[in-house]
Amino acid sequence: MSAVLSKLIKKCLIKVLEVDENKRIVLARFRFYKDNGRLTFKKEISFKIKTIMCMQCYHRHSGYYEAVIQLRSDSEIIQENKMKKVDNMMNHIVDFTNHIGGFVARLDKKRGGYDIYVSDKNEMSRFFQVRKLKPKISYVLYGLKNGKKVYRNIYLLKI
Repeated sequence: MSAVLSKLIKKCLIKVLEVDENKRIVLARFRFYKDNGRLTFKKEISFKIKTIMCMQCYHRHSGYYEAVIQLRSDSEIIQENKMKKVDNMMNHIVDFTNHIGGFVARLDKKRGGYDIYVSDKNEMSRFFQVRKLKPKISYVLYGLKNGKKVYRNIYLLKI
């Protein structure tokens, strides 16, 4: 707290004596230096605590996503061993997304597979390249950002 206050007021040494968060009061000692003289006084300052989220936390809580991965079994008849492969791939995608610092916004179970809503479409493209998987890719217009069209990627991966 004292470092923040010191940056706001130049040529001043601030020592925080007491902080009462319930009453939102800080008791601080200010020491000003001017022309080889020194001025010292104590002052109570009331403060307001704002809760601010980082952009990644905001995206996570708002359900933001850039890509949808549609994992499906490649056969019409859903077999148990095919569903195990689909479940295994779903776990790999979720682990990869969490490992890179992204997040899964939503996970829906569908007939024959899953829909996975992920936060970063570029990392998902890299995931498929590293794994040498070739999903079908389509794009959906999401909106405008700075006058440019923004698209969401939809990957259909049949296993």
